[in-house]
Amino acid sequence: MLGQSPDPDLRRGAVPACQWPCPSPAIGVTLAWHDLVVKPESNDGVSAPVEVPEDIEERIRTLCLALPEVTVRVDYSLTRTRSTAQSFDIRRRSFCLLVAIESSTGKSRPLLVLRADPDEREALLSIGHPFFLPRRGGRDRVGVWLTCDTDWEEIRDLVTESYRVLAPKNLTALLD
Repeated sequence: MLGQSPDPDLRRGAVPACQWPCPSPAIGVTLAWHDLVVKPESNDGVSAPVEVPEDIEERIRTLCLALPEVTVRVDYSLTRTRSTAQSFDIRRRSFCLLVAIESSTGKSRPLLVLRADPDEREALLSIGHPFFLPRRGGRDRVGVWLTCDTDWEEIRDLVTESYRVLAPKNLTALLD
């Protein structure tokens, strides 16, 4: 059929997994696209997309929407290896991105991409796991894997600091 690619991933608009960095918690390296495994297809020929666990999504939404004038943008372009992306914005600029990718074991691995000032970013990256350098984004971004061991007080502080990086002074004054 005209306009349809013979490759099923391209027909679905999938992004190659190599565009989504996946640091290994055991050794702290970035996995390549071939290290990710795609879920087997269901009986109807379509595999289920990766999803952010509901409890994590609710926690992040609560943290972000508690800040002044925050809005949410949702990118519904699912792929087999990436969930719907939720961007939490202040005046149409993203300070927090919540997304999940598929791990090499086929499970969902939720992550946040946050803004950070240069010194804080370097300090977080020097810690290693759960912090990583996102492949996409600017020099002011840091990624955080959300696991069962996540320190939610630290995530709250990081989300608030990320907000402060972009928010106007009159809105950051409301936080103090």
